[in-house]
This record gives sequence, structure tokens and C-alpha cells, in this order.
Amino acid sequence: MQAFTKIEIKWVIDELEAEMKQLKSLSAVETGAARSLYILRAEQLDVISGKLRTAIEAGDKRIEIKY
Repeated sequence: MQAFTKIEIKWVIDELEAEMKQLKSLSAVETGAARSLYILRAEQLDVISGKLRTAIEAGDKRIEIKY
């Protein structure tokens, strides 16, 4: 089993959010398929960081990994 501290998870959240912002800025200058992919990936990263942030704020001790 792997264990992560709240600080480590917050670092991951910060990196996900930074990448999301970068993708959003790229989507502002791109067109077509590239723009759509940047937007999609930004939305996915936003959902993931939101789930992690919610788990930390709720004080959850366990996070399920689904396959």
C-alpha cells in the first residue's frame, strides 16, 4: 500500500491546476482538433483535482482506485 501526506496530495493538485491553466491558454490560441483536445484535457484535470481537493477538505483517509 502506498501512503501520501496531505501536503503531497496538495502538490499534485497544484500541478494539475497549473497544467489545466496552461492547456486553457493554449486552447485560446489553437483552432480545430488541437483546441478541442486541449479543452477536453483541461476539463479532465479540473475534475481530478476537484476530487482530490474534496477528499482532503472532507478529511477522507482513503481514496479508492478503480480499474
